[in-house]
Amino acid sequence: MNERIAAQHQELHQALEFFEASVESPFVPGEIERWIAAVELAWNRLLPTLNWLITVRHPDEFAEIRQEDQELIRRVQQMRQEDAAIDSAAVELEQRISLIETAISNIEPDEVQVRTTLENFVDDAIGLIIRIRKQELAVRTWLLEALNRDRGTVD
Repeated sequence: MNERIAAQHQELHQALEFFEASVESPFVPGEIERWIAAVELAWNRLLPTLNWLITVRHPDEFAEIRQEDQELIRRVQQMRQEDAAIDSAAVELEQRISLIETAISNIEPDEVQVRTTLENFVDDAIGLIIRIRKQELAVRTWLLEALNRDRGTVD
């Protein structure tokens, strides 16, 4: 793995941790606008790296897996589908951040109205973080398997 790719993966893990910490921080009454601003800042740090991963790095890795081991084509298809699902979930989450910002600015005196929305958002954001981490582990695992698989004696 070259230095650029290693740096991008490091950035992904740092951005995921930053986003996770911002999302998991408690909702303090009167501070919800600051909370969503911190979440948006962390999201804006994560998004470019996530987009690079899905549109550039993973396709390269999938091609390498296919080239090294044709028997793993089904796994590659599954990982491509998961990348598409992660991308779709990321688009939805970004839209929800904007909707929450609008809702919070409109109901500032009564934050209880938006609490369920915030709790659902947190659950979905944590779910997306987990999916991204699982996908990264799956891609690494299958790439290593393709590169290191013992295929027995070859003529």
